[in-house]
Amino acid sequence: VREIGKTLSAEPAIQGVSAMTGAIGAGMAEEAGGGPLEQTVAGLAGSIVPSAAALRFAPIPGTSVKAPVPIMAERAAQAVGRGGASREQVARNLEAFRGAGTTPSAGQVTESGVLQGLESTMGRVPGSIDIMRAKSISQQAEIGGKVKQIADELSSIKEPVIVGQRIQKGIQDVFYPAVRARESALYNKLDNYLPLSTPVSSQNVYSTLKSMTGEIAGAPALSQSQLLVSPELRGLTQALESDMIDSAGNIPFSVLKGLRTKIGEKLNSVSLGANVTQGQYKRLYSALSDDLMNAAQRAGPRATASLKRANQFSRLMHDRFEKLQAFIDKNEPEKVFNSAFQGAEAGPSRIYAMMRSLPKEDQKSVVSAFVAKMGRALPGSQDAGGDIFSTERFLTNWNKLSPGAKSELFGRFGTKFKDDMDKIARTAELIREGSRVLANPSGTAGAVVGPATYASVAGSIAAGKYGFATGILSAGLLSNLGSRLFTSPRYVEWLAKNIDAPPNAVPGAIASLVSIAENTDDKDLADIAKKLKDEEIAR
Repeated sequence: VREIGKTLSAEPAIQGVSAMTGAIGAGMAEEAGGGPLEQTVAGLAGSIVPSAAALRFAPIPGTSVKAPVPIMAERAAQAVGRGGASREQVARNLEAFRGAGTTPSAGQVTESGVLQGLESTMGRVPGSIDIMRAKSISQQAEIGGKVKQIADELSSIKEPVIVGQRIQKGIQDVFYPAVRARESALYNKLDNYLPLSTPVSSQNVYSTLKSMTGEIAGAPALSQSQLLVSPELRGLTQALESDMIDSAGNIPFSVLKGLRTKIGEKLNSVSLGANVTQGQYKRLYSALSDDLMNAAQRAGPRATASLKRANQFSRLMHDRFEKLQAFIDKNEPEKVFNSAFQGAEAGPSRIYAMMRSLPKEDQKSVVSAFVAKMGRALPGSQDAGGDIFSTERFLTNWNKLSPGAKSELFGRFGTKFKDDMDKIARTAELIREGSRVLANPSGTAGAVVGPATYASVAGSIAAGKYGFATGILSAGLLSNLGSRLFTSPRYVEWLAKNIDAPPNAVPGAIASLVSIAENTDDKDLADIAKKLKDEEIAR
């Protein structure tokens, strides 16, 4: 106490400031849970902070180590233009944060390793922990609100169960019947060149059926077993034989075309027959297609060209049905929704097939539900309502999508929607690359560092190491100022405009900051403007 008194007596001009810093020091100790003794010690130590402001390094008694006095605001001012992004990139970063519904910190917008390091440090120094953590929490909440707004504007339906039902219904009840009708119309054009009563060969399909239902040599009883031969295929073979109009195996063109249509419906059915495999239906369909092509070729080039157009359409639809069938026949709607995005990191084929098979409103509900889930924090980081948003989680899910999948999901609802999603992803990336404190506001570091710091201050004063105690408390106080500046939207915008200002433009940049501080009555900006001005004069 005597040493502190000597310091204050030697510098009477700073006693007014000492009263303020002493009160701040005591308040910091109280916030950390310190008792009356700890608050008194911190208050006394805080009173000598101003006297150390002009020092650069203070030796730690008993060691050869020198502890830097906390001139963090000055160092931050010097580091403003060092490294990081160009002015154009900083402007784009600032626009990305605005588009994501929030404001960046100085380190995030400039991508400066120096400033990001300072922010990480301030996120662990008493006096600024709460400020940095509050900034992180507000960023996550604001971006989460923007994501919710984007999802809501697209569709009010976002529950995976409901969306899964709409996927099933949209494909089964809307898309599939429309495609079948289009396919039938294309094949019906053959009637203009090939009358329905024209005899045509059924050789390929009949041979295929016989190979599927033929008897096993020497085992007539086993050949009748339903475990080895499908009753449906055996019945189909017998019916085809009955409909043949001559011994050569010819049937009316109408029968051949109708049979192919029915087999196609079975092949693309969501619930395939239990006794006939998809592979067997494919073999039958292929054989019928060969018989149909043979008939068209005999009818002439126009019939052949018409059939080729119909076959091409049918082939494309069958390929799509095959992709859809991999997940559309799942029982639970939520499983249908989740399965729709499986494999999206490798390519967009499943998403492509699904999205282009749904009505526009159902497409919107699918994307809205997916966007709403992208940033939902993991259960261990959630609140009771499950509404906590995480940019880290959003970015992880974003990066799981291939470029093609992103295009399919986000590129079909206008440029504004796509731009908004890109800005949120860019913002999440900048937050990840910047201060880890802002990326993950757990607060655990502060819970450990705070009490340890106050204990160090008390121990240093008790041991007579006043310079070291002064340095620790100065760090907390100046870190508090730095954190308020680095998270101030006004300061960040000024920084973005002047990040790479040439030497002859520095006075004007500082003057603009002074003007902003005066117009907004922002004392923090006024303090940093003065520090920058002093640095410029010194140089």
